[in-house]
Amino acid sequence: MNQKLHSLNNIIYLALFVLSVIAAVFISESALLNLPKFWGREEYGHGYLIPILAGFLTWHFLTEKKPEVKQSWAGLVFLFIGLLISAFAELSAFQSLLNYGFLISFTGICITFFGHRFVFSVFPALVFLIFAIPLPEIIFSNISVNMQLVSSTLGTFFIRTAGFSVFQDGNIIDLGYMKLQVVEACNGLRYLFPLMSLGFLMALMMDDTWFKKTVVFLSTIPITILMNSLRIGMIGVTVNIWGQGMAEGLLHLFEGFVVFGLCLSMLIAEVWVLSKLTKSGRFKDEYLRLPENKMPHYDLKLGSASILCTVICVSMAVCFNFGTIKNRSAYIPNTPNFSNFPLEISEWKGRRAYLTPEEADILNLSDYWMAYYKMNPEDAPVNLYVAYYDSQRMRQSVHMPLNCIFAGGWEIKDQRKQAVAFAGQTIPIVRVIASKGMQKVMVYYWLEQRGRQINDPTKAKLFLALDSIALNRTDGALVRVITQLNKDEDEQQAEERLQTFLEKAYTPIQDFVPGKEIK
Repeated sequence: MNQKLHSLNNIIYLALFVLSVIAAVFISESALLNLPKFWGREEYGHGYLIPILAGFLTWHFLTEKKPEVKQSWAGLVFLFIGLLISAFAELSAFQSLLNYGFLISFTGICITFFGHRFVFSVFPALVFLIFAIPLPEIIFSNISVNMQLVSSTLGTFFIRTAGFSVFQDGNIIDLGYMKLQVVEACNGLRYLFPLMSLGFLMALMMDDTWFKKTVVFLSTIPITILMNSLRIGMIGVTVNIWGQGMAEGLLHLFEGFVVFGLCLSMLIAEVWVLSKLTKSGRFKDEYLRLPENKMPHYDLKLGSASILCTVICVSMAVCFNFGTIKNRSAYIPNTPNFSNFPLEISEWKGRRAYLTPEEADILNLSDYWMAYYKMNPEDAPVNLYVAYYDSQRMRQSVHMPLNCIFAGGWEIKDQRKQAVAFAGQTIPIVRVIASKGMQKVMVYYWLEQRGRQINDPTKAKLFLALDSIALNRTDGALVRVITQLNKDEDEQQAEERLQTFLEKAYTPIQDFVPGKEIK
């Protein structure tokens, strides 16, 4: 009878745990359901394996350490932090943050139900789950462009070392009779992210000093950069010898697989060398097999902490999905149709331009204006782009221009935040100088967010969350102006052209984008 009662208690206990986790999943479902989309990309293709390997590691840790299970109220603190992050992510339309909110909430649930000693025993498996989470796009793009530049520089060095003449212009490698562009697909991140995951696993399987473990994990970065640069250098050398076909097709793909194999081989060799330097540890190869020991048997007892955890999770899941957080009905201001935006602004004459259907579908905006304006026929035009959203929420919020600049193969020569005075106001903007081949452009952009001018995306997310609560408004716009620098033109002339245009254009922009006070 007692045994049946214990079994029933265990079933109820685990059922409440599963219910709490399911509720946490429903809170972050918009981000979690989007993970397969990211895992379909080459950089995150290993993401499907991460939860499986994390579960396998957890199995090993439990059979090996047999940790004590004891409910802990401390888990509710982590749960509260995770839920707070998830709520902020929803209100600010910051989808990437939802994944981290779920992971922290999940950790809090585990601590509440099983105790801090239990979670500490399986903590490496929880940390490993981070490798399944895609980076926020702006961080990914910054890393990508820097990896492109570093790989281009080292690749050029390898080509010169092989005795061939080569010239580098940013991420363009000029071989004389043809140019190789180190695009986003060649940035090395499709090697780096999987290799870092494997580096973490290898460090975890080393029963050795923390110094050696850290060296193994961090070494995945220089290994990837070196081997990806060598790959680019090899393409340049083979193109010089056998022609352009060596940079395309099956050989290019084959070189990619070979390079990752070499990266992995170097990492394994590094682990072997470090293990031979001192006899302080060993490689726990038993983690490559099924656990030999049996899972410990636990006598689980319901308590106030676990019950309260389940109540909080279920209540918040209902609140998120059926309440005002995900399904909030924000006030949408009445705005003029952007098709009526003036093509003549003082002495500036405009020519309308349009997004492609694919671009409009990706941006998912409410309305927009794009046109090229000229004051003098001999000057380069100024491209004005205003992207307006009457309600910003998940998968429908302002896309920062840097993402498009990076994705378009442009190299950032200079990027800074500064204040610019025009139309009687001082506006904080982001100023970017970018180049691609022989083209060079200057970009100004900032966010018009309910009467605020903002040049920081993090700050914009914060105010979006606050205004959605205080003002019940989430509308906002991105304003971007671009002008090309002519061959004999310096940056100061381009800067003056943009500021002269905005001096006249900012008033019409304000007429179409709602401010703090609704007209």
